[in-house]
Amino acid sequence: MMPEMNPWQMVLSGIVTLLGAGGVYALAKPVLPALKSAWESATANNRAEKDMIERQQGEIARLQAENDGYRAREAGYIKMAGKMELIEYQLKQANERIAELTAEIKLLKGAK
Repeated sequence: MMPEMNPWQMVLSGIVTLLGAGGVYALAKPVLPALKSAWESATANNRAEKDMIERQQGEIARLQAENDGYRAREAGYIKMAGKMELIEYQLKQANERIAELTAEIKLLKGAK
C-alpha cells in the first residue's frame, strides 16, 4: 500500500516515471548550482544557529552557576546573621546577669 501523496508529489512522481533518471537529471542540471548554493547557505546558517545556541547555553550555564553562588553566599549571610542574633541575645542575657550580680553586690556591701 502506497502512502498518500499530495498533488505535487504525484506530479513529480509521474515526471520521474516518464522521463527516467537521465531525463530528470537533464532537466535539473541547470538548477543544480543554485540548489548547491542554497544547500551550502542553509548548512552555513544551520551551523551559525547551532553555534549561537551553544554560546547561549554556555551563557545560561554560567549565569546559573553565578546565581547558585549568590544563593550560597546569601545562605551563608543568613546563617551568619542567625549566629549574630544568637550572640546578641547571649550578650544581652550576660549584661542582664551582670546587672543582677552588681545589684546583689551593692546590697551585700550595703548590708555590712
